Amino acid sequence: PSFAVPIPDRPRDTGSTGTAFSIHSSGVWMTARHVASGCRYLAVELADGLSPATTAYLHPEADAAIVTTRGGRPALAFAEAPPAPGDPGFAYGFPLGELGATENLLLGRARMEFRGRLTGTTTLLAWADVRSFPDDLERTHGMSGGPMFNVAGEVAGITVAGSSRRGRTYTVATETLQELRRETLFYQQAEADRKSTRLNSSHIPLSRMPS
Repeated sequence: PSFAVPIPDRPRDTGSTGTAFSIHSSGVWMTARHVASGCRYLAVELADGLSPATTAYLHPEADAAIVTTRGGRPALAFAEAPPAPGDPGFAYGFPLGELGATENLLLGRARMEFRGRLTGTTTLLAWADVRSFPDDLERTHGMSGGPMFNVAGEVAGITVAGSSRRGRTYTVATETLQELRRETLFYQQAEADRKSTRLNSSHIPLSRMPS
């Protein structure tokens, strides 16, 4: 199956929220592209307050992005193999700023096309919602960008869309996560090289690096 998702322009002087998760303790985070793109000011909210963030990489097709902060949190582990239909998954995020979660079962693959502010067509994993926490979870505001875990506690996807009416959650495919992980390794090496040679640039744009 395939579907289109319109991404409208961001209204000026208004805020929006999403979810990000740590992929390196130095302050490297993954989130959804539609969460990070087009922001005049971007920050990651931690237990001790807001940490200003920089968009380091926007995937050209998939709804995935990497942002960086000064200092971070322990990284989550990645799944090496994609889940199979019928496998369970557990999505976490911060809808409306409060912790929420869904338990899901993988149905299969789908195709999503962006329209509006973002462009691109990408493969997603489609999940059936089994139950939510809390029961009245509002998933349309803030869950995007959060991790979908497998039963081993490894990240198997990034939540990018959902339908409460249909009981569906859609995540970035596992192979896209692995691609982003390779970009992150490039980033870490570039940062290490920068610090060792005392370059003045503050960050390396990953979009110019080979994948």
